[in-house]
Amino acid sequence: MKNQYFYKADRKEDLGPQRFSGASAAQSSVFHVIDEFLGIEHFGVERAFLDNQRGCMPPKHREFIVWVRQNASKIPDIKESADYQETLQAVQKFREAHIKEVYFQVMKFIVFPAGDATGLGTGGSSFMRLLLNIVSDCKV
Repeated sequence: MKNQYFYKADRKEDLGPQRFSGASAAQSSVFHVIDEFLGIEHFGVERAFLDNQRGCMPPKHREFIVWVRQNASKIPDIKESADYQETLQAVQKFREAHIKEVYFQVMKFIVFPAGDATGLGTGGSSFMRLLLNIVSDCKV
C-alpha cells in the first residue's frame, strides 16, 4: 500500500504487519509517568489516544508507567499538599505552552499551506481539541 513503511523486527517471533501512528509528544513515557504519579486522569477520546500512544513505547517503559500508577497511590496525602497543587499548575502551564507550539508549527507550516483548514490529526480527529481536553484534565 502507498505511504506505508515496513520494519524488520529484531525478534524471534514474527508479529506480522503492524500499524504505527506518526510521531507525537504523547509517545514520550515521561508525560505518562507524570500523569500517573500525579493522578491526572484522562477520559474518552483522550484516554483512548494516550493508551494507543503507549503501544508505541518500549515495553519496559510501559511496565514502568504501570508500576508508577500502582505505587503512587501509596504515598499518603500527596494530593492535599500545597506542592501538589503547584505541580499540577506547572504541568498545565507546560501543556498550554505545548499547544501554542503545536499551533505554530503544525497549523502555520503544514495545515494552512496544504489548504486543509480542518485541523485534523493523522487519526482524523481534531488534534487541537484533543490537546485542549488533555490540558483541562490538569486543572486544579
